[in-house]
Amino acid sequence: MHEYLIEKANQGDAESQLQLGYLYGRGQDLQQDDKLAVFWCTKAADQEHSEAQYLVGSCYFVGRGVSLDYQKAYCWYLKSAEHGYSEAQYQLGQIFASGQGVPQDDQKSAYWYSAAAEQGHVEAQFLLGQRYARGQGVPQDYQKSFYFYTQASEQGHVYAQLFLGICYEFGQGVPTDHQKAFAWYFKSAELGVAISQYFLGRCYFEGQGVARNFNNSFKWYSKAAEQGYASAQYAIGLMHAEGKGLQQDYKQAVYWYSKAAEQGDVNSQYLLGSCYFYGRGVGIDYQKAFGLYSKAAEQGLSGAEYLLGLMYAEGKGLQQDYKQAVYWYSKAAEQGHSKAEFRLGKCFAAGCGVQRDYERALYLFSQAAEKGYAEAKASLGEMYEAGQGVEQDYQKAISCYSQAAKQGHVFAQYSLGILYFYGRGVSQNCQESACWFYDAAYQGHAGAQFYLGLINAEGIGFSHDFQLAVEWYTKAAEQGYLDAQMVLGEEYRDGNIVRYSYSKAIYWFTRAAEQGHADAKYNLGLMYIEGGRLEPPCYRKATYWHIEAAEQGHTGAQFFLGMIYSEGQGVSRNYHEALYWYTKAAEQEHADAQNNLGVMYAIGKGGQHDVKMGSYWCTKAAILGCAYAAHNLRLMHAEEQVVPQDHSRAAFKYTGYKGSQLVSRFNQPFSRRAESNAYTDLCDYDDSKESDDEYDEYFYQAKDMRSEINFDFVSDEENITGDGDGDGYGDHDGDSFGGHYQDDDG
Repeated sequence: MHEYLIEKANQGDAESQLQLGYLYGRGQDLQQDDKLAVFWCTKAADQEHSEAQYLVGSCYFVGRGVSLDYQKAYCWYLKSAEHGYSEAQYQLGQIFASGQGVPQDDQKSAYWYSAAAEQGHVEAQFLLGQRYARGQGVPQDYQKSFYFYTQASEQGHVYAQLFLGICYEFGQGVPTDHQKAFAWYFKSAELGVAISQYFLGRCYFEGQGVARNFNNSFKWYSKAAEQGYASAQYAIGLMHAEGKGLQQDYKQAVYWYSKAAEQGDVNSQYLLGSCYFYGRGVGIDYQKAFGLYSKAAEQGLSGAEYLLGLMYAEGKGLQQDYKQAVYWYSKAAEQGHSKAEFRLGKCFAAGCGVQRDYERALYLFSQAAEKGYAEAKASLGEMYEAGQGVEQDYQKAISCYSQAAKQGHVFAQYSLGILYFYGRGVSQNCQESACWFYDAAYQGHAGAQFYLGLINAEGIGFSHDFQLAVEWYTKAAEQGYLDAQMVLGEEYRDGNIVRYSYSKAIYWFTRAAEQGHADAKYNLGLMYIEGGRLEPPCYRKATYWHIEAAEQGHTGAQFFLGMIYSEGQGVSRNYHEALYWYTKAAEQEHADAQNNLGVMYAIGKGGQHDVKMGSYWCTKAAILGCAYAAHNLRLMHAEEQVVPQDHSRAAFKYTGYKGSQLVSRFNQPFSRRAESNAYTDLCDYDDSKESDDEYDEYFYQAKDMRSEINFDFVSDEENITGDGDGDGYGDHDGDSFGGHYQDDDG
């Protein structure tokens, strides 16, 4: 057979020359010889045989049987293409697309692809479809793209079938048809195309073009993943993480995320980073999380940029650095990441890592709010409410809070409750307020729970419901809300809206005291001094808590420590300590402490005998309304015995009140009457002074008070100078506080 071909070839038969070239090139019936293959193909090509010209061009293009020469390859391809040989036309399209041996030229590439495609060249049809879809070398035209994909698909081109499915899914060059998209994906997927298998898995996962079926989704994702397709590996990881169609398994999620992340899949890098950040499927490892977030951020993933900013801001796994946080927040915000915009706004509002700029913060909050981010809407509400970076505007604050509250934002709900409760920027409406407090309270907001307790306790806008009030107070208190702990302590102590319980009062005051609340410590001291109905006083604990409160500057506690040490009640009597604590309270304008301090100086207890200092402190106390201070000033002036303040006796003296219960400054008009008599006594004391100005001042203040309370004067004969024990002190049988909250001056 080959002898015949050789003979015909030597006779100049082009077809025989071509066939002989094939035989030498393939080593069929003849020993393979690339040079002889090129020789005989060239013989045929010189006779304008288009296929032979193409083969010679291919030999020069790859350097087979001849030296590699792109220029000669091009020339032979061109001759073949001009003779209408479709494979050469396709190859010219490839050469112009890559720029091998010729300048890269998309237009010429598209021209030759078109020439080949018109002759039914399937690969040229597919590539020409891509050119029209991208507008590469030709005007973008989805309809022509769809046409050529269809031509190639009908010839069984698996990737053309994939892209034809994409055209139907996204309506490119044809009306959207998810069922047809699914059908073309299925054709291609069955032929083993990994990306088609992935798309098919997505169709089943989303129920697009076919009924949702997580099992089938997992099946096709797995086929693609086993071929190393990163997006499918990511999708399987996501299904394991979310427990969609299979049991939730973060370890499997980490396995598949890792496979995809190694291939540079940005979403897998991001989610794998989150697994290490939160310890899902692996131990918490902030360093690995940071590394993976960094890789994803380098690819421009805004979510990763945001989380890098968050890690820098919170110092997770690395040194806290607000400047770096601002840098990464800014990168993410530039891409419109709403959380990053919000966090960046917070940085500008607080001046963290950047100069404080309320206007910039307002802008960033607005950008995030426009994207529907509730946190940003709530922060805008705060800025409008406080007038930060913008003119104070309660109406805008309410608008922003309302939008966030409807999205379930708990702080916005609470803030709306406050605005309606106090009538700020809106008519006071306790019912509306309660509705928002309820929404926030059921989400666990302690402040809202406290206000619901207050509303039910006081019957604000509703009937009293003491049981419900206590329930809400307790919910807030259990979360550490100080005001609720204080109220519960007071209510269990006083037995107003709940049954008296010494132990529960102690419990709640202790909870508040452990958070450093000075009033709670002071109240604990008082309770331990008084004891309960069945519990004896405990002066050791009382002293401990009074010292705790006093060291925080609580004047009432400082005053009581002065009393405890001066009387040796639960501690050894120590006038120096008494003087120290009275002085601390007196310097904070505590009238009773000033009076007792004046007495100690006047009679020389705990320090140097100093009537002048005694007069100084008693005068200050009298001006503040301490009745016994004015009385003591008269005694000093008359060189008579000086007596300290005693609340229960003072109450009897000025009001005829015979009860032993302690008198509060809130229990008007008792305290106002006491103040009035103090000024009267002070007027009497100052009557002997040379200057009438001070006398007139005291007299008119006393007169003004008398006109307010409309009580008769109490005769001087009613004055009580002591308790009969000869020490110049009255009976100190309690404190001067009452009601739920203690004032600073005791």
